[in-house]
Amino acid sequence: MNSYRLSKKKILRENPVPLYIQLKEIIKEDIAEGLLRPGAPLPSERALCKIYEISHITVRQALVDLTREGLLFRVPGRGTFVRGEESSRKTGEIPLGVVIPEKEGNLSSPFVSNLLLGIKSLTIQYDFPLLLYTENESEYITDAARNRLKGLILTDPQIKDTRISMLKGEKVPFVVIGKTYEEDVYTVDSDNIWIGYTLTFHFLKIGHRKIGFINGPAHFTVSEDRRRGYEKALKDYGIPVEENLIRYGAFSEENGYRHAKELINKEISGIVCADDFIALGALKAIKEEGLKIPEDIALAGCNNSPFTQHTHPSLTSLDIFPYELGKRAGEKLIRLIKGEEVELRSLVKGRLVVRGSSVSERG
Repeated sequence: MNSYRLSKKKILRENPVPLYIQLKEIIKEDIAEGLLRPGAPLPSERALCKIYEISHITVRQALVDLTREGLLFRVPGRGTFVRGEESSRKTGEIPLGVVIPEKEGNLSSPFVSNLLLGIKSLTIQYDFPLLLYTENESEYITDAARNRLKGLILTDPQIKDTRISMLKGEKVPFVVIGKTYEEDVYTVDSDNIWIGYTLTFHFLKIGHRKIGFINGPAHFTVSEDRRRGYEKALKDYGIPVEENLIRYGAFSEENGYRHAKELINKEISGIVCADDFIALGALKAIKEEGLKIPEDIALAGCNNSPFTQHTHPSLTSLDIFPYELGKRAGEKLIRLIKGEEVELRSLVKGRLVVRGSSVSERG
């Protein structure tokens, strides 16, 4: 924020001009007057809300418009910056869009940031501008309908996903990262049935028979498939599925903590978590109960986030290679834009990383 020398201009609530347009004009004037130079970062959206005493929605609308107009660009996880003249000339090209879930801190999550880096590696190679949306912003649907986007990448598909149905009615090509039940939709996905199966089979192979499963949101296709993998592994071992050992919730520590507390009372010997952050919450809950990991309860997560190597004990996880998912999705979208033939559905294989939370580090 210290690189932004504030002008004296203010937003006037009595002015009939909408507040977001007033903010746009202030930023435009500051760029023209040299107060905001090419490459300079803007204050965070939260800071702009405070500076101009306006809502987050107002700030977001102004910044999205200025990004479309080629005056600003967004760097996931770093902020919004002023474009230089050379960059602005390139924005005559219609951009690609990426839609990520609306969740605080999402851009700093290892999975999302690596996914975006993978997509960015393709857009840079082909010199496409990139716009980032959150799923609660309806602008990307409007932009696709009005041909303001060259193509679109969606993430976190749901079992009944109206976004996909709407986009199929438009001419803009799009790729979904994840599984969808809609026909004729191009996707790049992890093999989530295999993921649920592999994590559960790992526990079964080392002797566990009563295994809890803390899943993500029930309406996500990824959650349904990971549950199917969990259940298949149990059935292959001749172990009946116990519905009361399966829990759903957000991909969060809070979800893992709360459900692990409940599962501990079910006399389980292992907990498979559909996400590393869920596993982090479960790890805390198990330790609070005075139980040892993995001696009393084994634990595993998914995504192989950087912090999994530094928990105590280190966390068994399954690497799903988000950079590769993003890169493959970007590559598929660009080939669709160029009119080339591509396979409808692609899978990126994962890799189990066994650590001390499931197998004792003391051997």
